[in-house]
Amino acid sequence: MEARPFIEQLRLFEDRFAGGLGERSSQEAMAGLYRRLGYAVRVEGCVCHTNPALVWFLHAVLLTAGALLAALHPVAGLVATLLGLLSLHGEVASRRRLVRWFLPKDISSNLIARRPREDGADAPRILFVAHGDVARRGLIHHTWLARFFRGAAGRFKVHPLRLVLALGWFQVAVIALRLPGLHLEQLDRLLLPTLASFALVVLLTLDWMRPRAAAGANDNGSGLAVIAALAEHFAEHPARNAEVCFLVTGSREAQSEGMDSFLTTFGRTLLTDDTFVINVDDVGAGQLHFGVSERTPTPLLYGPLLPGLAASIARRKPFLGVKPVTLLGISDAGVATRHGYSAITLKALRKGRPSTPVHTARDRMRLLQPRAMARAFGFARRLAERLDAELAEPAAAAPPDGSDPR
Repeated sequence: MEARPFIEQLRLFEDRFAGGLGERSSQEAMAGLYRRLGYAVRVEGCVCHTNPALVWFLHAVLLTAGALLAALHPVAGLVATLLGLLSLHGEVASRRRLVRWFLPKDISSNLIARRPREDGADAPRILFVAHGDVARRGLIHHTWLARFFRGAAGRFKVHPLRLVLALGWFQVAVIALRLPGLHLEQLDRLLLPTLASFALVVLLTLDWMRPRAAAGANDNGSGLAVIAALAEHFAEHPARNAEVCFLVTGSREAQSEGMDSFLTTFGRTLLTDDTFVINVDDVGAGQLHFGVSERTPTPLLYGPLLPGLAASIARRKPFLGVKPVTLLGISDAGVATRHGYSAITLKALRKGRPSTPVHTARDRMRLLQPRAMARAFGFARRLAERLDAELAEPAAAAPPDGSDPR
């Protein structure tokens, strides 16, 4: 399958925001491709939270309001700041989300393609995943801002969320000093840096809320093209011991809620011990890496099985140079890990940073590298084949009559 024509066709669906018409339409178009390859396909709707730009905008408004109110009404300023901070802590931990409870929901969708085994037996599943939506672009994703926060190898010098939380708790401490009735100019001046910072975040997130789609050639047209090519390969060369399935998730840019919804809905039929998730994300340019953990900003470690297999593959030609990496931000593999599944992410980077300007209008076809995509396809195929071979070992160890070998 030719990747570039596939991505060019995909990019005709301009409005591929989570919950947008373009997202659903592009998934229906891809469903036709998988059906022609012989897969049974379903496009399932899922209820997800609204776009992240609005969520972060409302948090920034609460924190800004707390700084403004503190000078006149310290109690009101303290309440607004604490509400913003408690909700923000929930967002960082992906648990309680106070602000989100009051926001309208979006209807996104997931595409599921599977080809049951001819013998009808229930088999372990290898699930290839790529997200189908694109990000909203804005100044918050500008290169200069990324360089300010990120240091060598793409690691954060200071995580922006940690910085916002630190400023918020500093604001709480300053406002608390005003509660006894102190009216010192020095206290008001201490609030100026936090006020300016939160006001800047308000402006950046307000700009981010505008309906402007990122180009999406690498993020994640490249991943969709690779798993479509894998679907073609495994349609012609089925796995012996596992059922190879394909999932195009929606609402990835809103904290991978499409994947979370999919696993919540179908988790009863996908046993954690027999389902293996290979997430293909932004592999169109740069050096291929495999994720072993995620920082969101708290660490999230993948299970050892898939990273271990990937490491063994990377020690031999032609995949020498494929390295492990800790990824920044939550991914579909991270959500699967939280649900108890073995998972891994394949991602191409350049010096630890995104290899193309993702989340911007400059993430275009001319930056894609056919060699990088071919390498990602080969590595993902080899990983699935090695996993399929590993799954044969327990069956081979058991006697034919099913009795206890002891």
